Amino acid sequence: NLDLIGAVQRNGWTAYATAGREPAAHGEDARFISYEHWIGYQRDEGFGIRGGRFLPAYGIRFADHSAFARAYEDFDHADQVYGVEVSDTMGPSLLQVTLGAGKAESFRLDDGHQAFSLTGRWQLDLTPRTALIGSAAYRHASDLDPKSGLVGAAFGFAPTSRLSIWTQVDASLQTRARGGHSWIAVNETSFEAYRGLWLKFSPQLKTSGGVPGFSELR
Repeated sequence: NLDLIGAVQRNGWTAYATAGREPAAHGEDARFISYEHWIGYQRDEGFGIRGGRFLPAYGIRFADHSAFARAYEDFDHADQVYGVEVSDTMGPSLLQVTLGAGKAESFRLDDGHQAFSLTGRWQLDLTPRTALIGSAAYRHASDLDPKSGLVGAAFGFAPTSRLSIWTQVDASLQTRARGGHSWIAVNETSFEAYRGLWLKFSPQLKTSGGVPGFSELR
C-alpha cells in the first residue's frame, strides 16, 4: 500500500491532502481514498483554524494505529471526522478544540454510526524535553451507538536525545447496558540503539467495564 502526501503553504494558509489505495475489506473492492484533506490558516500570534477531514485532537497520536489508545478509542487510521478545529498557542502551551459532524467513513457507508463529536486537547511544554497533556472527548448518540465520553492524561519526556518515553491513561465514560467504565493505559518507550535504528517497547493495558475480572494486556 502506498499513500502520497502533499501540502502547499502561502501567507499563513495551508492546504494538506493524502491520497492512496485502500485494501479491499468487508466484501468491498479496493478503492482510491484520501484519509486526510483539509485547509487551514495560522496567524503569527498563534491562533489557527482548519476544516476538512482529519483525526480529532486528543491525547498522543501514536504512530502504531493499533495501539489500545487509538484502535479502541476510535482514533484508528480510518477514524477521521469531517469537522472544524480551532487552536491557539500561548507561550509554552497549545490548546486545540475539534467539532466534528461525524466519522467520514460512516457518512460514506451510511452505516448508522454518524454522530456529532467534540474533543479538546491541551499541551503544556514544561521543559524542552518534557510535556504534559490533558484531553477530553464527547460523542453524541448515533442510531446504533450510545453517547460516550473520554477523559485522559499523558506525560512525555526525553531524558536524552536517544531515549523518549510517552505514557497515556484514559477513562472511557461510555454508557453501556451492562454498566461500568473501562480504562486504557499505554506506554511507549523508544531507544535509539544505533544511529537511525530505534527499538520500541510498548506495554498496554485495557479493562472492560461491566465484565468482572476482564482485562487485556499486551
